[in-house]
Amino acid sequence: MIPDTHEDPLALSVSSLSYSYGVGSETTLTFPEVQIARGQSCAVVGPSGCGKTTLLHLVAGLLTPQAGSIHVAGQRMDTRSQRDRDRLRGRLIGIVLQQLRLVASLSALDNLLLAQRLSGQPVDRAAATEQLVGLGLGQHLHRRPGALSQGEAQRVAIARALMGQPALLLADEPSSSLDDANAERVLRLLTEQAAEHGAALLVVTHDARIRGRLDQEIELTGAAA
Repeated sequence: MIPDTHEDPLALSVSSLSYSYGVGSETTLTFPEVQIARGQSCAVVGPSGCGKTTLLHLVAGLLTPQAGSIHVAGQRMDTRSQRDRDRLRGRLIGIVLQQLRLVASLSALDNLLLAQRLSGQPVDRAAATEQLVGLGLGQHLHRRPGALSQGEAQRVAIARALMGQPALLLADEPSSSLDDANAERVLRLLTEQAAEHGAALLVVTHDARIRGRLDQEIELTGAAA
């Protein structure tokens, strides 16, 4: 059984992490130490190919490192089975991807209810409705993603990521395809929502506009052979 971990003050701790692509690969990515407390935010920056998204996938338990450790809310992720990592991800981690991956055939509300079902949570229509209303989407509960503006769809994706009251919110390139005004809005929304829900925020990006905007900043330089 996985214990309740939502009281651990340190949302993310990464130590001595490395990852190699393919069997016998000469390309090994190494990552610096990362520690983020609940309510804090951190940007991981660097050029394309330096390992930003790989780090996000490692933290989320989608990949297994060759060395090092990953703890989310006090729970070690890297030594667990894939099934346990999936369960922990559903309970402890919310993810906002660059491609929002909203289900086009479902309404905004039903996208949140589906996320509850897939993570093994009880379906709570009232909580999902409250989440969307809180993000100014009360008039769009029953609209499908195709009928929403880009900003509205992004808010639905953020609401979906926060449904499980995660300890850690991950965002992959949330602003890189946006103009300055919308980039500012989404960054503010992510930081405000993470703080409101008591979650840590980890943003991976090559967008220079995010530099210096979050509590911590980690720069990746690339692979080591």
